[in-house]
Amino acid sequence: MKCYHCGSNIDNPTKRQRDSFHRCGRAYCNKQCSSAASSIMSSKRMAETNRKYAAVISQRMKTDNPMNCPEVRRKMAATLNRIGHAPVVRGGNGAGMTRCQEVFLEKVGKNIARPEYAISLGRHESGYPTNYKVDIAIPDHKIAVEIDGASHGLIERQRQDVKKDEKLASLGWKVFRFTNDDVDENVDFCVRLVSAEIRRRGRVINND
Repeated sequence: MKCYHCGSNIDNPTKRQRDSFHRCGRAYCNKQCSSAASSIMSSKRMAETNRKYAAVISQRMKTDNPMNCPEVRRKMAATLNRIGHAPVVRGGNGAGMTRCQEVFLEKVGKNIARPEYAISLGRHESGYPTNYKVDIAIPDHKIAVEIDGASHGLIERQRQDVKKDEKLASLGWKVFRFTNDDVDENVDFCVRLVSAEIRRRGRVINND
């Protein structure tokens, strides 16, 4: 029996693990793997729901959105100018590595991992860029690691993340997503998950 999330062997499964495996074909080696898998599945379900109702919501916003009125837009612009409002400048691709990304890269090993790595999508396909940039990549084994900040909790950003992950998976890449909190609280566990995937793909990371 293997862990449904990280693929590690479950040598002495508990009754709960056996029951879960027989009931739904999934068992987990620990609570962290169970929580991580639940989060991924929840995000996918949310993305599917969003896609299902996106057209209806979009049409409603076009019809009822007060910002369609030029006078409302003028008043809003005047108010924002008066209070000195400006968009928040935040990081992202091209802004350099975050602290959590640097910590993770150091743990995995700069000899095999590449930061801010661009993955070519090959022939251009409508609805997709020519490449996707990932926070950290292990190109030899087609493993990508994304370390997400708070903005990835937004519904639209989650939809984009699912689309990106599915596209990379179709090209043979394994994508791991961790939050900044995951890295801060238990970076060694995150690295072990990636190490397990590397072992399956033919190489062991030496973290010593």
